[in-house]
Amino acid sequence: MATPITFESLVARVQGMKGNAGREISENYAKALEETRNLIRSKFDSYAVGGELTFEEMQKYGRRKKLNKEVRQAMNDLWVENGATTRKTVRSIYKTSFQETKELVEEAAGRVIQGKYKREMAQAALQNPISGLTLNERLQRRRSDIIVRIQETLGQGLMNNETYTDMSSRLKEGLENDYSKAMRVVRTEGHRVQEQGKKESIEYAANQGVELRKYWIDSGDARVRDADDGTPADHEKMGEKYSEDNAIPIDEDFVSPSGARGPTPGQMGDAAEDINCRCVTGYIVVEEGE
Repeated sequence: MATPITFESLVARVQGMKGNAGREISENYAKALEETRNLIRSKFDSYAVGGELTFEEMQKYGRRKKLNKEVRQAMNDLWVENGATTRKTVRSIYKTSFQETKELVEEAAGRVIQGKYKREMAQAALQNPISGLTLNERLQRRRSDIIVRIQETLGQGLMNNETYTDMSSRLKEGLENDYSKAMRVVRTEGHRVQEQGKKESIEYAANQGVELRKYWIDSGDARVRDADDGTPADHEKMGEKYSEDNAIPIDEDFVSPSGARGPTPGQMGDAAEDINCRCVTGYIVVEEGE
C-alpha cells in the first residue's frame, strides 16, 4: 500500500508568506516614489522657468548629474530594502517547507525521522541558481535595471519639457512596472526553495530507510503551461506523464517535452519552465513489498 503526502497546507502557508512580502515591498516602492517625486519637485521649484524645467537648465552647474546621483541613491535604498525582504522571505519559506515535509513524512511513514533544520541549509538553497542566476545575481540585475530605467524616465521628461505632473505620472508607472518584476522574483524564488526544502527533507527520510516516490502536480487551472501557450514548456502534459500512478524514484529527474530536466518543478534549469511556475512535487511513501 502506498500513502500519498499532500501539501495543501504548506502551499497555503507559503502563499501567505509571499503575500506578506508583497505588502512590505509595496510599501518600499511607495516610499521610493514619494522620495523621488520630492526630488523632482525641488528641482522644479528651484530651476523651472515659467513652470517649465528644461534639459538645458538642468545641464547647468552639474544639476542633472546631481539629480541622477540622488535618484541612484533612492533606488539603491529601495534595492537594499527589497533585497532584505526577499531574502528573509525565501529563508522562511525554505525552513517552513523543510520542517513541515519532515512532519508529513513522519506521519505517513509512522516513524520518527532524525535530523533538523539548520540555517546554513537555507543559505545554501538561496545560492542555488535558477535558470543560470543565483538569487543575489537576480537581485543585483534588478538594481541595475531600475536605476537605469528611472534615470532614463527623468531624462526623457526633461528633454520633452514635461510638466511635474506628467513626469511624476511616468515615474509612478515605471516603479509600478518594476514592482511587478520584483514580485516575480519573490514568487519564482519562493517556489524554488519551497520545492528544494521539500526535496531535501524527503532525502533525509530516504537516507533513513523510508521508500518514497515522486510525481508532478500541475496547478490545474487555466493558467497552467500547456501546448497552446506558445512555449515549449507543457506542464499540463508533465502532470499527465508523471501522475501519481506513474510516480518515479526520487533520485530521477523529471524530463519536460522541451528537453529540460530537473529534480522538481521550478528547478528545471530553463526560464520558460521555471519563471512563475506554480506546479509542485507530490510524494508517496511506499510500504515494504509494494
